[in-house]
Amino acid sequence: MSKLTITPFISKVLLMAYSNDIERLNERIERRIHWRKEFLKRSSKAATKKLKAMWNNLSKGHLYQLNKLKSERLRLVLSLSFGFVAICGVSVAFSALMVGLVRMVLPF
Repeated sequence: MSKLTITPFISKVLLMAYSNDIERLNERIERRIHWRKEFLKRSSKAATKKLKAMWNNLSKGHLYQLNKLKSERLRLVLSLSFGFVAICGVSVAFSALMVGLVRMVLPF
């Protein structure tokens, strides 16, 4: 019974703790996607090969940073889920320990 009431509380606490970081990463990812598309558009409209190469290289840099941000967001979400599992495991182990202690003290 206590597991059912503790689990939503723990998940809400962890989400509140990490929500700002995840939201900030999502905003940065959206910005990188926007700038990459913008640079690809400018590359297709470029008049010379030199300008086209410049815009292409800038879009590749944004693609590299985009992939780094996505992997950072994935790492953060995985750490959130592993933290959730760890806290649930500790709470279940603590409740089992308390039940064992109560049974030792109060024999039925």
